[in-house]
Amino acid sequence: MILSNRALLLVGTVTVVANACGDKSPKSGPAEAQAGAPVVKSAAYGDTASISARADSIDRYVDAHADRLVLFAKVRDRAELVSVKDTASWPEETTISYNTIADDSGRPLFHMQAPASESGDWSATEEHYFAPDGRTILWRFDISGFSSGCTSILREHRAIFLGPTGSVLAETRRYTDENDKPIAADSCYRRSDSAPAPKRSAADLPFLRR
Repeated sequence: MILSNRALLLVGTVTVVANACGDKSPKSGPAEAQAGAPVVKSAAYGDTASISARADSIDRYVDAHADRLVLFAKVRDRAELVSVKDTASWPEETTISYNTIADDSGRPLFHMQAPASESGDWSATEEHYFAPDGRTILWRFDISGFSSGCTSILREHRAIFLGPTGSVLAETRRYTDENDKPIAADSCYRRSDSAPAPKRSAADLPFLRR
């Protein structure tokens, strides 16, 4: 789901990693998780299937309530966050753009941030999906950039499912070239390897309330 004109959706192959006890493994996008990631079941959004279903539900909510999106920006040399009217109104010198949405009760559902690339060599988005109690259940990081050493543009996608205690239930990675064709990226310079760690809850992320 792309909510900002700075956001970039990336597609590609899936690499799955899982440990024997089910504490680690992978995912892709909400819908893709059910096909690409191992299903590790427990309760309270503690398995990939229920997390995927909630993420899909949140996506549908956003699509149906686009008017409730809250857009704001981190602007260079300004300490406070700046409210943004719409995706055509990002301030000059925006260093990070944010899209967020809450449910009817004001509980955060989704948080996306897109840092600006000063060099212009890459474009990235980081997304968090939340359980009703505010904890992160799904984290996604998409980045597309030059200078990978293996293709003119490398598109990377990482996704991580988080269990009730914050442990990693599953993780997936996908890589495609500039034509969105799947590639093996073992020898590439992969910016997603140094992606920021998922925040454990909505309370750990910046929000600007209306």
